[in-house]
Amino acid sequence: MEKEEEKLTEEEKRAFEFSEEICTILRENSVKVRIREFDPAKQGGLKPGEIVLTLRVGRKMSNKERGLNKTKYAGDSPNDIKLWNTYVYWALEKARFGQAKDKTTTQAIVDDPDNRIKDDISLALQIIIFSAFALEYRLKRVLIDRGVKGKSNGNLDPLLDIFWKELKKRNRWDKKGKCFKPTGWDNCEEDLRKLVKLRNKIVHVNYLETLSFFSGKENSLKTALRYYHSFIKAMGLISIGTGYGVLSNEEVEKELEALLVW
Repeated sequence: MEKEEEKLTEEEKRAFEFSEEICTILRENSVKVRIREFDPAKQGGLKPGEIVLTLRVGRKMSNKERGLNKTKYAGDSPNDIKLWNTYVYWALEKARFGQAKDKTTTQAIVDDPDNRIKDDISLALQIIIFSAFALEYRLKRVLIDRGVKGKSNGNLDPLLDIFWKELKKRNRWDKKGKCFKPTGWDNCEEDLRKLVKLRNKIVHVNYLETLSFFSGKENSLKTALRYYHSFIKAMGLISIGTGYGVLSNEEVEKELEALLVW
């Protein structure tokens, strides 16, 4: 290899290095590529600054080449990396809260909006995550309060499975009989299941499925708000079905109206 390099002129070496740079950029964008052939003789007859580069794309790489194609812990594609940067930015933004301005002047890569997913999708993901957390909290607290033991430690899907099955055996909070599944719960639960499914994709780092969920959606925030509203509706239905509080059904619905966003 050293002898071959000695035969190249400085201009040819620069052309070769530039070819390597092109390959690197393609690899970073998940394109399998290598320099298949570099022939200085083919440089003749070109305009100044032009080179001949023969690429072979999409071929299965050898183990040696695979080692040269460096992976990134942040993700396999630009969108993966943007999603990762967005998660880090959420944490960084909150960690900086209350700091003096002179201590937050250093800009991180994630501070650049171009390095993160779009703001509307970022906000939509946060709505999904916190709605799911709040839903899980409420389901577990109601089960514990109504004396359901040993079955309130599961994840959201199992909790939804057992929720009314267990509660119908328990006395209502207002002591007016047994708890019951109120009218409207089945329709609400359909959206709650979708909320849980998307929450799992986000939390368990399914980058592609998380972003593809919002692709083609006209309004990401509107989609997320639908699931948020289903969570709010579920809270009201749970209060009605368990006889919680001293408010009438109409008063419960009116109280929850303050939590709706249009």
